Amino acid sequence: MKINSVLAILPALAAAIPSSTKGWSAHSSPKAAYFLRVDPAGSSVVAVEVGSNGMLTDTTASFSTGGVGLQTQNYTNGLKPTAIDPLQSQNAVTIGDRFLFTVNSGSDTLVMFKIDHKDPLKLKMVGKPVPTYGEFPVSVAYSTKHKKACVLNGGATNGVSCYSVSHKHGLVPDGVGLRSFGYNATTPGQLGGYSGSGSDIQFATNSSKLVSTFKGAGTTGLGHIDVFDVDSNGDISKNYTDNQIAPLGGVFGFSWSGSEPGHMFVSDVAFAGSLLSLDFTTNKFTEIATSNSSKFAASCWTVWSPTTDLYYNINAGSPYIGEIDAAGKLENIIEFNSTLAGATDTAVYGATAYMLTFLNVINVMDLQSGKALQMYDYGTEEDRPYWTGMALYPASPLLVGGV
Repeated sequence: MKINSVLAILPALAAAIPSSTKGWSAHSSPKAAYFLRVDPAGSSVVAVEVGSNGMLTDTTASFSTGGVGLQTQNYTNGLKPTAIDPLQSQNAVTIGDRFLFTVNSGSDTLVMFKIDHKDPLKLKMVGKPVPTYGEFPVSVAYSTKHKKACVLNGGATNGVSCYSVSHKHGLVPDGVGLRSFGYNATTPGQLGGYSGSGSDIQFATNSSKLVSTFKGAGTTGLGHIDVFDVDSNGDISKNYTDNQIAPLGGVFGFSWSGSEPGHMFVSDVAFAGSLLSLDFTTNKFTEIATSNSSKFAASCWTVWSPTTDLYYNINAGSPYIGEIDAAGKLENIIEFNSTLAGATDTAVYGATAYMLTFLNVINVMDLQSGKALQMYDYGTEEDRPYWTGMALYPASPLLVGGV
């Protein structure tokens, strides 16, 4: 693909880079941002250089994932591919240690790359793509503590599969195969229909738990949060504890982010989201608080910043970001750019956010000041429906390996 325009940095940036972007300067090594192109003709990971000031540069690279993409279908539009967010998920691209993990949603495979720490725009596939033992993989979790990767299959054959991570051989299946959910879903997933689909998976509580969200749909299909135990050897349990989202103040559910062990903020398409607390013994959640605003629409993505100690809910249907504190209270609403309509996958380093938007633009903003720093124009509008996932290298130290 080809860069369409030069970088558009706000004039104020020339005078002073906000402190949140200066956090990058602690890492003298090169830096990069990554997202996935879910292309039925052949998927790829796009790498974009991050400059020393935290801004994206015009240096980019693209790497084949060794498989093909499959996009979510729009139920209300004749089952055509969705115009945005092809996997309807979070963490389709995940980074830990010096590895990048992503999915081939049409090939039902998981793939692993090694990142060149001297030049993170160079990725080398380790081993070959491995089967996910299910259909329509959409999200990946990685534990730096246990060197384990797990993938969430969100289609008709849904559930979780896990792998040991080898520097030499790549992804090695753990021998369990698919930990099946058996939820009502289709391959590929549907937007606006009456079946759910997988949406997010992450390690949590110092990698002693593996938590996935499976969003509901329609008028009666409610979402699920499923919890697997992880023992001291890094072995993931075959069985899981199911938490239905409805009794926890939610409706459909989507993605989650965590801060202190056992606390997680779950976004919800129906409203902003809920802050939940996990009982480590029973693996059951209780609701702490819910938050909402009339300015929010399709609050599907959420991130937590260790710098601000706030959760942020990202809205696909409006150009607003909600700031939620550790008690689950909505503290502030940021309007990031009304011309961008909304945003999807987001990654943070310190308090600098890198956001895929509804246009072929990556929005870089300072969460502390609420100001946009850069609108990075990449590719074409016709190519934008393929984009999903957002990850940074190096990853924020407090976010790696689960909270």
